[in-house]
Amino acid sequence: MNTVVFTTTQAVAAPLEYKTIVLDEPVSANPTPRKPYSLTQERLLQYAQFGAVAKAPIRKLGLGRFRRAGASQVATLRSPKWVIASVSDNKIVAPESSLDASWSANRAMLQQLNRQAGGAQHWQLIPEYEVTR
Repeated sequence: MNTVVFTTTQAVAAPLEYKTIVLDEPVSANPTPRKPYSLTQERLLQYAQFGAVAKAPIRKLGLGRFRRAGASQVATLRSPKWVIASVSDNKIVAPESSLDASWSANRAMLQQLNRQAGGAQHWQLIPEYEVTR
């Protein structure tokens, strides 16, 4: 069953009030004013879980069929990490290479290493996942 969760940062400190309009009821000369309906947060969560919204076809058709509330994320995003590796063999990683360093810092180190090698292109900057170990 799908559950709806609101954090305290998402809560709005305002009541949901509705004006009741009744159709097909005879109108009297002096209608008695109806008390406005105020929806509490608890009741809103109950409606979301058990009301018409919870039973809507959109929750059971298409991609909604595969939705699981407690499922872990299938994919996650992470910052790319860069490594200075040999041009001839991706197994050889420069000792000066650091996974914690930014791309710019690794790029500066790469230029320094290639200058020390007499200007020849001995080192390259590649993503961490391309290093073969």
